Amino acid sequence: MTNDDRYQQTADMLRAGATYTQITAELRTSPATISRIRRAHNIPVPPGRSGARPLTDDQRRTAAEQRYPQAAAMLRAGFTHRDIAEACGIGTATVSDIRYALNIPVPQGRPGPKGPRLPLREPNPEDTP
Repeated sequence: MTNDDRYQQTADMLRAGATYTQITAELRTSPATISRIRRAHNIPVPPGRSGARPLTDDQRRTAAEQRYPQAAAMLRAGFTHRDIAEACGIGTATVSDIRYALNIPVPQGRPGPKGPRLPLREPNPEDTP
């Protein structure tokens, strides 16, 4: 079997809904190669399969609202990621993902993860050559 044949068979098996494990066992193709072929041919991951993500912003927004309604409400109310994570029992990265999916801006004046930024000191005229 040539590489072109294996490539085409991999794409055909992906379209038919075969798993990476099935393709690897039958064609001896690495998961990275299978993934590359899937992306090259725009073959979607079957629904309910691990790794499947919502395809559109609307789907991502709907999923975030349905799965984490309390976190979404708290984000809109201006709570911090840490407060939301503790109240909802989720991680701060998940809170960040929800904020991104719902396109909720970070409140003005909120300090960054390292605390508020200090103002730069005034330049000293004696320091210039």
